[in-house]
Amino acid sequence: EERYAEKFWEAVETFWENHPPYYGVNWLSGQEVALRIMAWSFGYQIFQNASASTLQRKRHLLEGLAVHAARLPCTLRYALAQNNNHLLSEAVGLMTAGTVLQGHPLSEAWWKEGWTWFLSGIRRQIAEDGTYVQHSVNYHRLMLQLALWARLLAVRKGFPFPNDVIERLAEAARWLWDCCEASNGRVPNLGPNDGAYIQPLSQTPFYDYRAVLQAAWRAFVGETPFPKGEWDEMSLWYGVGDQPGAISETHPKQSGTLIPKQRLSVRRNSWVLLRSQSQETWAAFRCPRFFSRPTHADLLHFDLWWQGINLALDAGSYRYTAAPPWENTLAEAFYHNTITVEGRNPMTKAGKFLWLDWAKTGLSVGQIRDTENDLTVVAEHDGYQANGIRLQRRITLRENRLWIIRDRVDPTSLRKKPHNPWIRLHWLIVLCDWHAFEEESGWCILLRLQNQEVRLRFIVPTCSQLRIVKAGRVLFGEEEEVPVYGYCSPTYNCLEEALSVLLDVRSSLPLELQTIWELPN
Repeated sequence: EERYAEKFWEAVETFWENHPPYYGVNWLSGQEVALRIMAWSFGYQIFQNASASTLQRKRHLLEGLAVHAARLPCTLRYALAQNNNHLLSEAVGLMTAGTVLQGHPLSEAWWKEGWTWFLSGIRRQIAEDGTYVQHSVNYHRLMLQLALWARLLAVRKGFPFPNDVIERLAEAARWLWDCCEASNGRVPNLGPNDGAYIQPLSQTPFYDYRAVLQAAWRAFVGETPFPKGEWDEMSLWYGVGDQPGAISETHPKQSGTLIPKQRLSVRRNSWVLLRSQSQETWAAFRCPRFFSRPTHADLLHFDLWWQGINLALDAGSYRYTAAPPWENTLAEAFYHNTITVEGRNPMTKAGKFLWLDWAKTGLSVGQIRDTENDLTVVAEHDGYQANGIRLQRRITLRENRLWIIRDRVDPTSLRKKPHNPWIRLHWLIVLCDWHAFEEESGWCILLRLQNQEVRLRFIVPTCSQLRIVKAGRVLFGEEEEVPVYGYCSPTYNCLEEALSVLLDVRSSLPLELQTIWELPN
């Protein structure tokens, strides 16, 4: 419709009127400049034949794209030093300018520089197991969208992706598929989540990752993971749809059903995923072997899913910059589903985004067991070695409905044991009706979800305190100042209520705590 074309041109002209080249905050970030190149180029392609798209407007836009492209090489070294989605964005911005501005004296130089750094970035930022360098599901999707756009440009320029780059992107697509709840497209809220979704070319909501997965699998794996649905539109925009005339050098295999997922998937640089045979319940167990800077102190975090519901969840990010206590606080270990010792993080927090003294997480490969009735994975980390403590977590899925989590707290030396350390076990649970009570062996919480009852039990061999917190307020147990507990953030600057369960123990070592999730038959 013509009104959309007119609005597009008005937005472009408003920007130029208020933000002259290289002045003001809108020119500071090379990534912002690159994303504007992509957005304007996309709009230009869509509206170039509209009556509102006069020759003067089109000429001014192309001149503006050249001004934007000339800005990027100035600070590309900074993006290289960051080695994250900023580098990929700026590289793809240069590739876009080099494609759209055919005939400009610098277009080939922009293309070449962007192409070189994009390929280098993919090779450096995606591990062999598909893990993305930023340890973030949201940035993982951003990376795949940039790759899909870059692939579309490369096809038009006649530059096929090298095989090793396709293989890395294919593994990254498989990685995301592994952790996607197929019934609704939701994923664990792993790592930083700033709400990035640069090209929402689908009617599916922000939390639904199926559109990007469908397109990425078609482009890089050569298969179609989901049956046809509203998530197919993005594939058409990226030229990997199955309708005639799609710009594609691949011919994805079509499937009328979901591609099955493995019962056990080990991604050594990020996590292990475990599933029931029916795939009604599954879990993501965070035991990363860091190959890049950690973003959250989420070692041994356990994310639990059942019937499409994220039962035990990751709190997310909420805000990077805000008044205390919300200055990227949810990145700390205390708000993940894991154990903390003496009120300390397992790594040293040296700023909003920087962690020092990286903890080493070990996956006990010899203790991975997959039998007809049991599925077991064991991992540990050394983040509390300075306290003389080693943590081990054993995950067992039994009979497809019992999740048993055994947390062992052991001294690193039998001769010099810590004296009754303070141990806290935290679980963040989706908001629901509940009832808690003490048992002879520990504690029990009955959770009411979808007209069914989930039983959460804690087996504790010593005296303990249990608190249940909602939105920073203690609802069960002794009062404590807990302003950050009982919240989750599904996307940036969005805060929702949840239930934090805090189990506190002071005990001699060794100590074992058991958490048992009993799901309905």
